[in-house]
Amino acid sequence: MSRRFLFLAFPLLAAVAAVGAAWTLMAREHPPGDPADEEQVAVGGALYGWNCARCHGEDLGGELGWVAEETNLSDEQVRDVAERLGDVAPAHDDKGQTSRLDDATLFRVIDEGPATVLDKPNSRMSGFHGHLSDGEIWAIIAFMKSHWVEGETPPD
Repeated sequence: MSRRFLFLAFPLLAAVAAVGAAWTLMAREHPPGDPADEEQVAVGGALYGWNCARCHGEDLGGELGWVAEETNLSDEQVRDVAERLGDVAPAHDDKGQTSRLDDATLFRVIDEGPATVLDKPNSRMSGFHGHLSDGEIWAIIAFMKSHWVEGETPPD
């Protein structure tokens, strides 16, 4: 098999796989973003790990969560870092403010970015429109929601 064939075949196979995953998610019995759908949660976990965890933390604890875990800074010093940055990646677990957002808003934040949707002009997160399909965004939402405790409201 020639290198040129492999060079051309790999992107095509990746695109077909992405479309297939999105099609499968859309054709499921569960609605998009449903944390009870194990397939959506599994796909969303992989996508979250690849696209979101670098800033929001592998454990969904947010930027301050992983800064606190990876450094010897006190809570006060971590808050000082956040204040100086002006924008930190929020937690996506049930303790974070993300769980207060309705599904449609959460989808738009991931797709368009917080600067546009939440009026956060200093946000370092651009939207993933054109990078992630709608089905992939819904899978990430399902993954995040699978970590939320139903009925609990995060602290202000």
